[in-house]
Amino acid sequence: MNAPIRLTRVRRSRKSVSTGATETALSGRAGGGGITSPSPLILELPTPPSINECFGEHGGGKGKRGRHETRVYLDWQGHALWRLKAQKPTRFDCPVLVFGSVDRMNGNADIDNRIKPILDILTKAGVYADDKLVTAPAFAWAPTRNAMTRLLIVPANQSVRVIFHPATENGATGGWFLEPHSQQEEIAYGDRLEDAAAC
Repeated sequence: MNAPIRLTRVRRSRKSVSTGATETALSGRAGGGGITSPSPLILELPTPPSINECFGEHGGGKGKRGRHETRVYLDWQGHALWRLKAQKPTRFDCPVLVFGSVDRMNGNADIDNRIKPILDILTKAGVYADDKLVTAPAFAWAPTRNAMTRLLIVPANQSVRVIFHPATENGATGGWFLEPHSQQEEIAYGDRLEDAAAC
């Protein structure tokens, strides 16, 4: 099996962006330095609440009907936007693929309930103009570490190969890993990102 793509050169220890595990995969540092070129981007943000906790219903009083954003959701948005702004993310004006690992803090939670808040906050942060630009999202529960979500955003016009690696014996947590098509591609990919100061 080919070694996974390295997003930046890491001399010794490598930590997985995809799962947070210590195995070698998708090594890199968060942020894109405000670069406008569509290079792959690694971001980290607090894990969102479930979509079920993000909206509440108005009581139906005069002028107040329909759904509203809950205090829990508004607080998370403020925290997530602050974290994303600090990473100076690249803006994508093209279709993208979004890979993510979400720290699993509740064994009964559904991962699909976390995806929509993540894609929406990336729009608010200006990472892309609208989440309609997301061609394909792929998310996985990661082992609980620090209640964070790690993302890799890749332009959709790039050919990528992904493989899922379980982090636990029963497969309850794990992560998506990108693999290069060749050893030369791995080197070129890392060099291009490092030359662009994408870390």
